[in-house]
Amino acid sequence: MAEAHLALGYVKFRIDWDWAGAETEFKRALQLKPGYARAHEVYALYLAIQRRLDEAMAEMRRAQQLDPLSTSVSNGLGRILHFQSKFGEALAQYRKTLELDPDYAEAYFSMGMSFLGLKQYDQSIDAIQTAIRLSGRRQVIIAMLALAEGLAGKKAEAQKIYDEMLEQSKHTTVSPYYFGIILVGLGETDRAIQCFDQAFLEKEGIMIYLNLDPVIADVRFDPRTQAIVKKMGLPVGPSAAKP
Repeated sequence: MAEAHLALGYVKFRIDWDWAGAETEFKRALQLKPGYARAHEVYALYLAIQRRLDEAMAEMRRAQQLDPLSTSVSNGLGRILHFQSKFGEALAQYRKTLELDPDYAEAYFSMGMSFLGLKQYDQSIDAIQTAIRLSGRRQVIIAMLALAEGLAGKKAEAQKIYDEMLEQSKHTTVSPYYFGIILVGLGETDRAIQCFDQAFLEKEGIMIYLNLDPVIADVRFDPRTQAIVKKMGLPVGPSAAKP
């Protein structure tokens, strides 16, 4: 079953960080069912994490051909453009996604990150706040709001979110990655990298994005961050990995 191979590949990818094993499963799923849009979409994300962005875009476009009304795929196209630092093109794609579903939280979240890449801070904050409202206040989006506020110079607002999450962590799980992202916005690089290292030790799934988002490029290319990425088995340095 193609669906079973896709599910197994996803576990190997997001949880086990077994990159070679995951790719084998994704390719097997597509071999069994070439017209499986979801498999093309997830494989595209895998390729993006490997920083094989041209291949990722080709897979996501194939997914869109197969499922043109998917908001997830439409948004995924924008995210790959964002990872390529093509922020304007990404924003145009997110707007197409919102034509499919005007209340799609992920599109507003992604839009906020691309506005952040353009240093259009007010637009970024507005979009992320909309995503928070539509998503039921997902922790990851709140952390990204603090990142945007911190980079916009609104340190007090970012610090308030940090303090609120610290209080929440006494009662529920809060990923160290989220604290790290907020600390990037606050300009506290050393503490941020310590949080990322802790998130690595706890094998937080969201760590797969650490070496990809251009918005946090300065911290990404810090040798200490690159050492964490290398321990994860992901490509290091500014160049994309080769297939």
